[in-house]
Amino acid sequence: QGHTYAPATVNKAVAIVREVVDYAIDDGLLPAPAAIGKVKGAPKVTGSADRQELLDIPTVAQMAEMIDHADGNGVRFWGAHLAFLAGTGLRWGEFAGMMMDCVDLEAGVVRVRRQLARRGGGLELVDNLKTREARREVTLPGPVLERTREHIARFGVHEGRLFSTLAGARLDGSNFRPRVLKPAGAAARVPRVRIHDLRHHHASVLLETGTPIHHVARRLGHRDATVTLSVYAHVIDDLADDSAATAYAHAIGAHADSTADSPGLAEVVAF
Repeated sequence: QGHTYAPATVNKAVAIVREVVDYAIDDGLLPAPAAIGKVKGAPKVTGSADRQELLDIPTVAQMAEMIDHADGNGVRFWGAHLAFLAGTGLRWGEFAGMMMDCVDLEAGVVRVRRQLARRGGGLELVDNLKTREARREVTLPGPVLERTREHIARFGVHEGRLFSTLAGARLDGSNFRPRVLKPAGAAARVPRVRIHDLRHHHASVLLETGTPIHHVARRLGHRDATVTLSVYAHVIDDLADDSAATAYAHAIGAHADSTADSPGLAEVVAF
């Protein structure tokens, strides 16, 4: 209608739309690669490497670089936030709304019971999670647990929140993204990384290291494993193809060892 908006206003609007799309993808309502690939003028996505480049999902090495960059000048503050997000796969609202009464540092477990949601232009801690499955316990990986303990010892707890800003205020994704995530991503060569991509990073690493799909689904708080299969089908397909090729190669090798003096398949593949 001829209105002109400030860049900051436009960026906030785009961030909200992206967050909505992220949640739709996470719930399996939009298949991530297809949804992006069908956008008019978007590059065609043909493989996991292309998807990673398009979505900017950090690798383990890149995640480590991002954490180092966020720590900056030895302060070691924001890196703990990134490490926790990447190491648990929590949604942003679940992470920002994590209170100490749901944190067991002895057992190394957090209980997801609340989320920080945007209501009426402000942030509000609410008990109603996305789904029944979203209420879950998430075990912290050893390095994440140690980093979290260190963070609390150095910076304390503000108003019962596990993580806050340096000033002790509630976390706001619209500030965290440009001030912490984007610079860290640029330093690690993933400049388009989004907060939700840290959740994708977590799930992809679990799948790539052989974690059963139903365990990944439960950890992410998905309704069922079919949602996880839909969202991460490209990761699973690539792994299945590699695994099948490796399994067949092992079978051929075993057959060759057992029939070393006999003609047949063993001779054909001994190149």
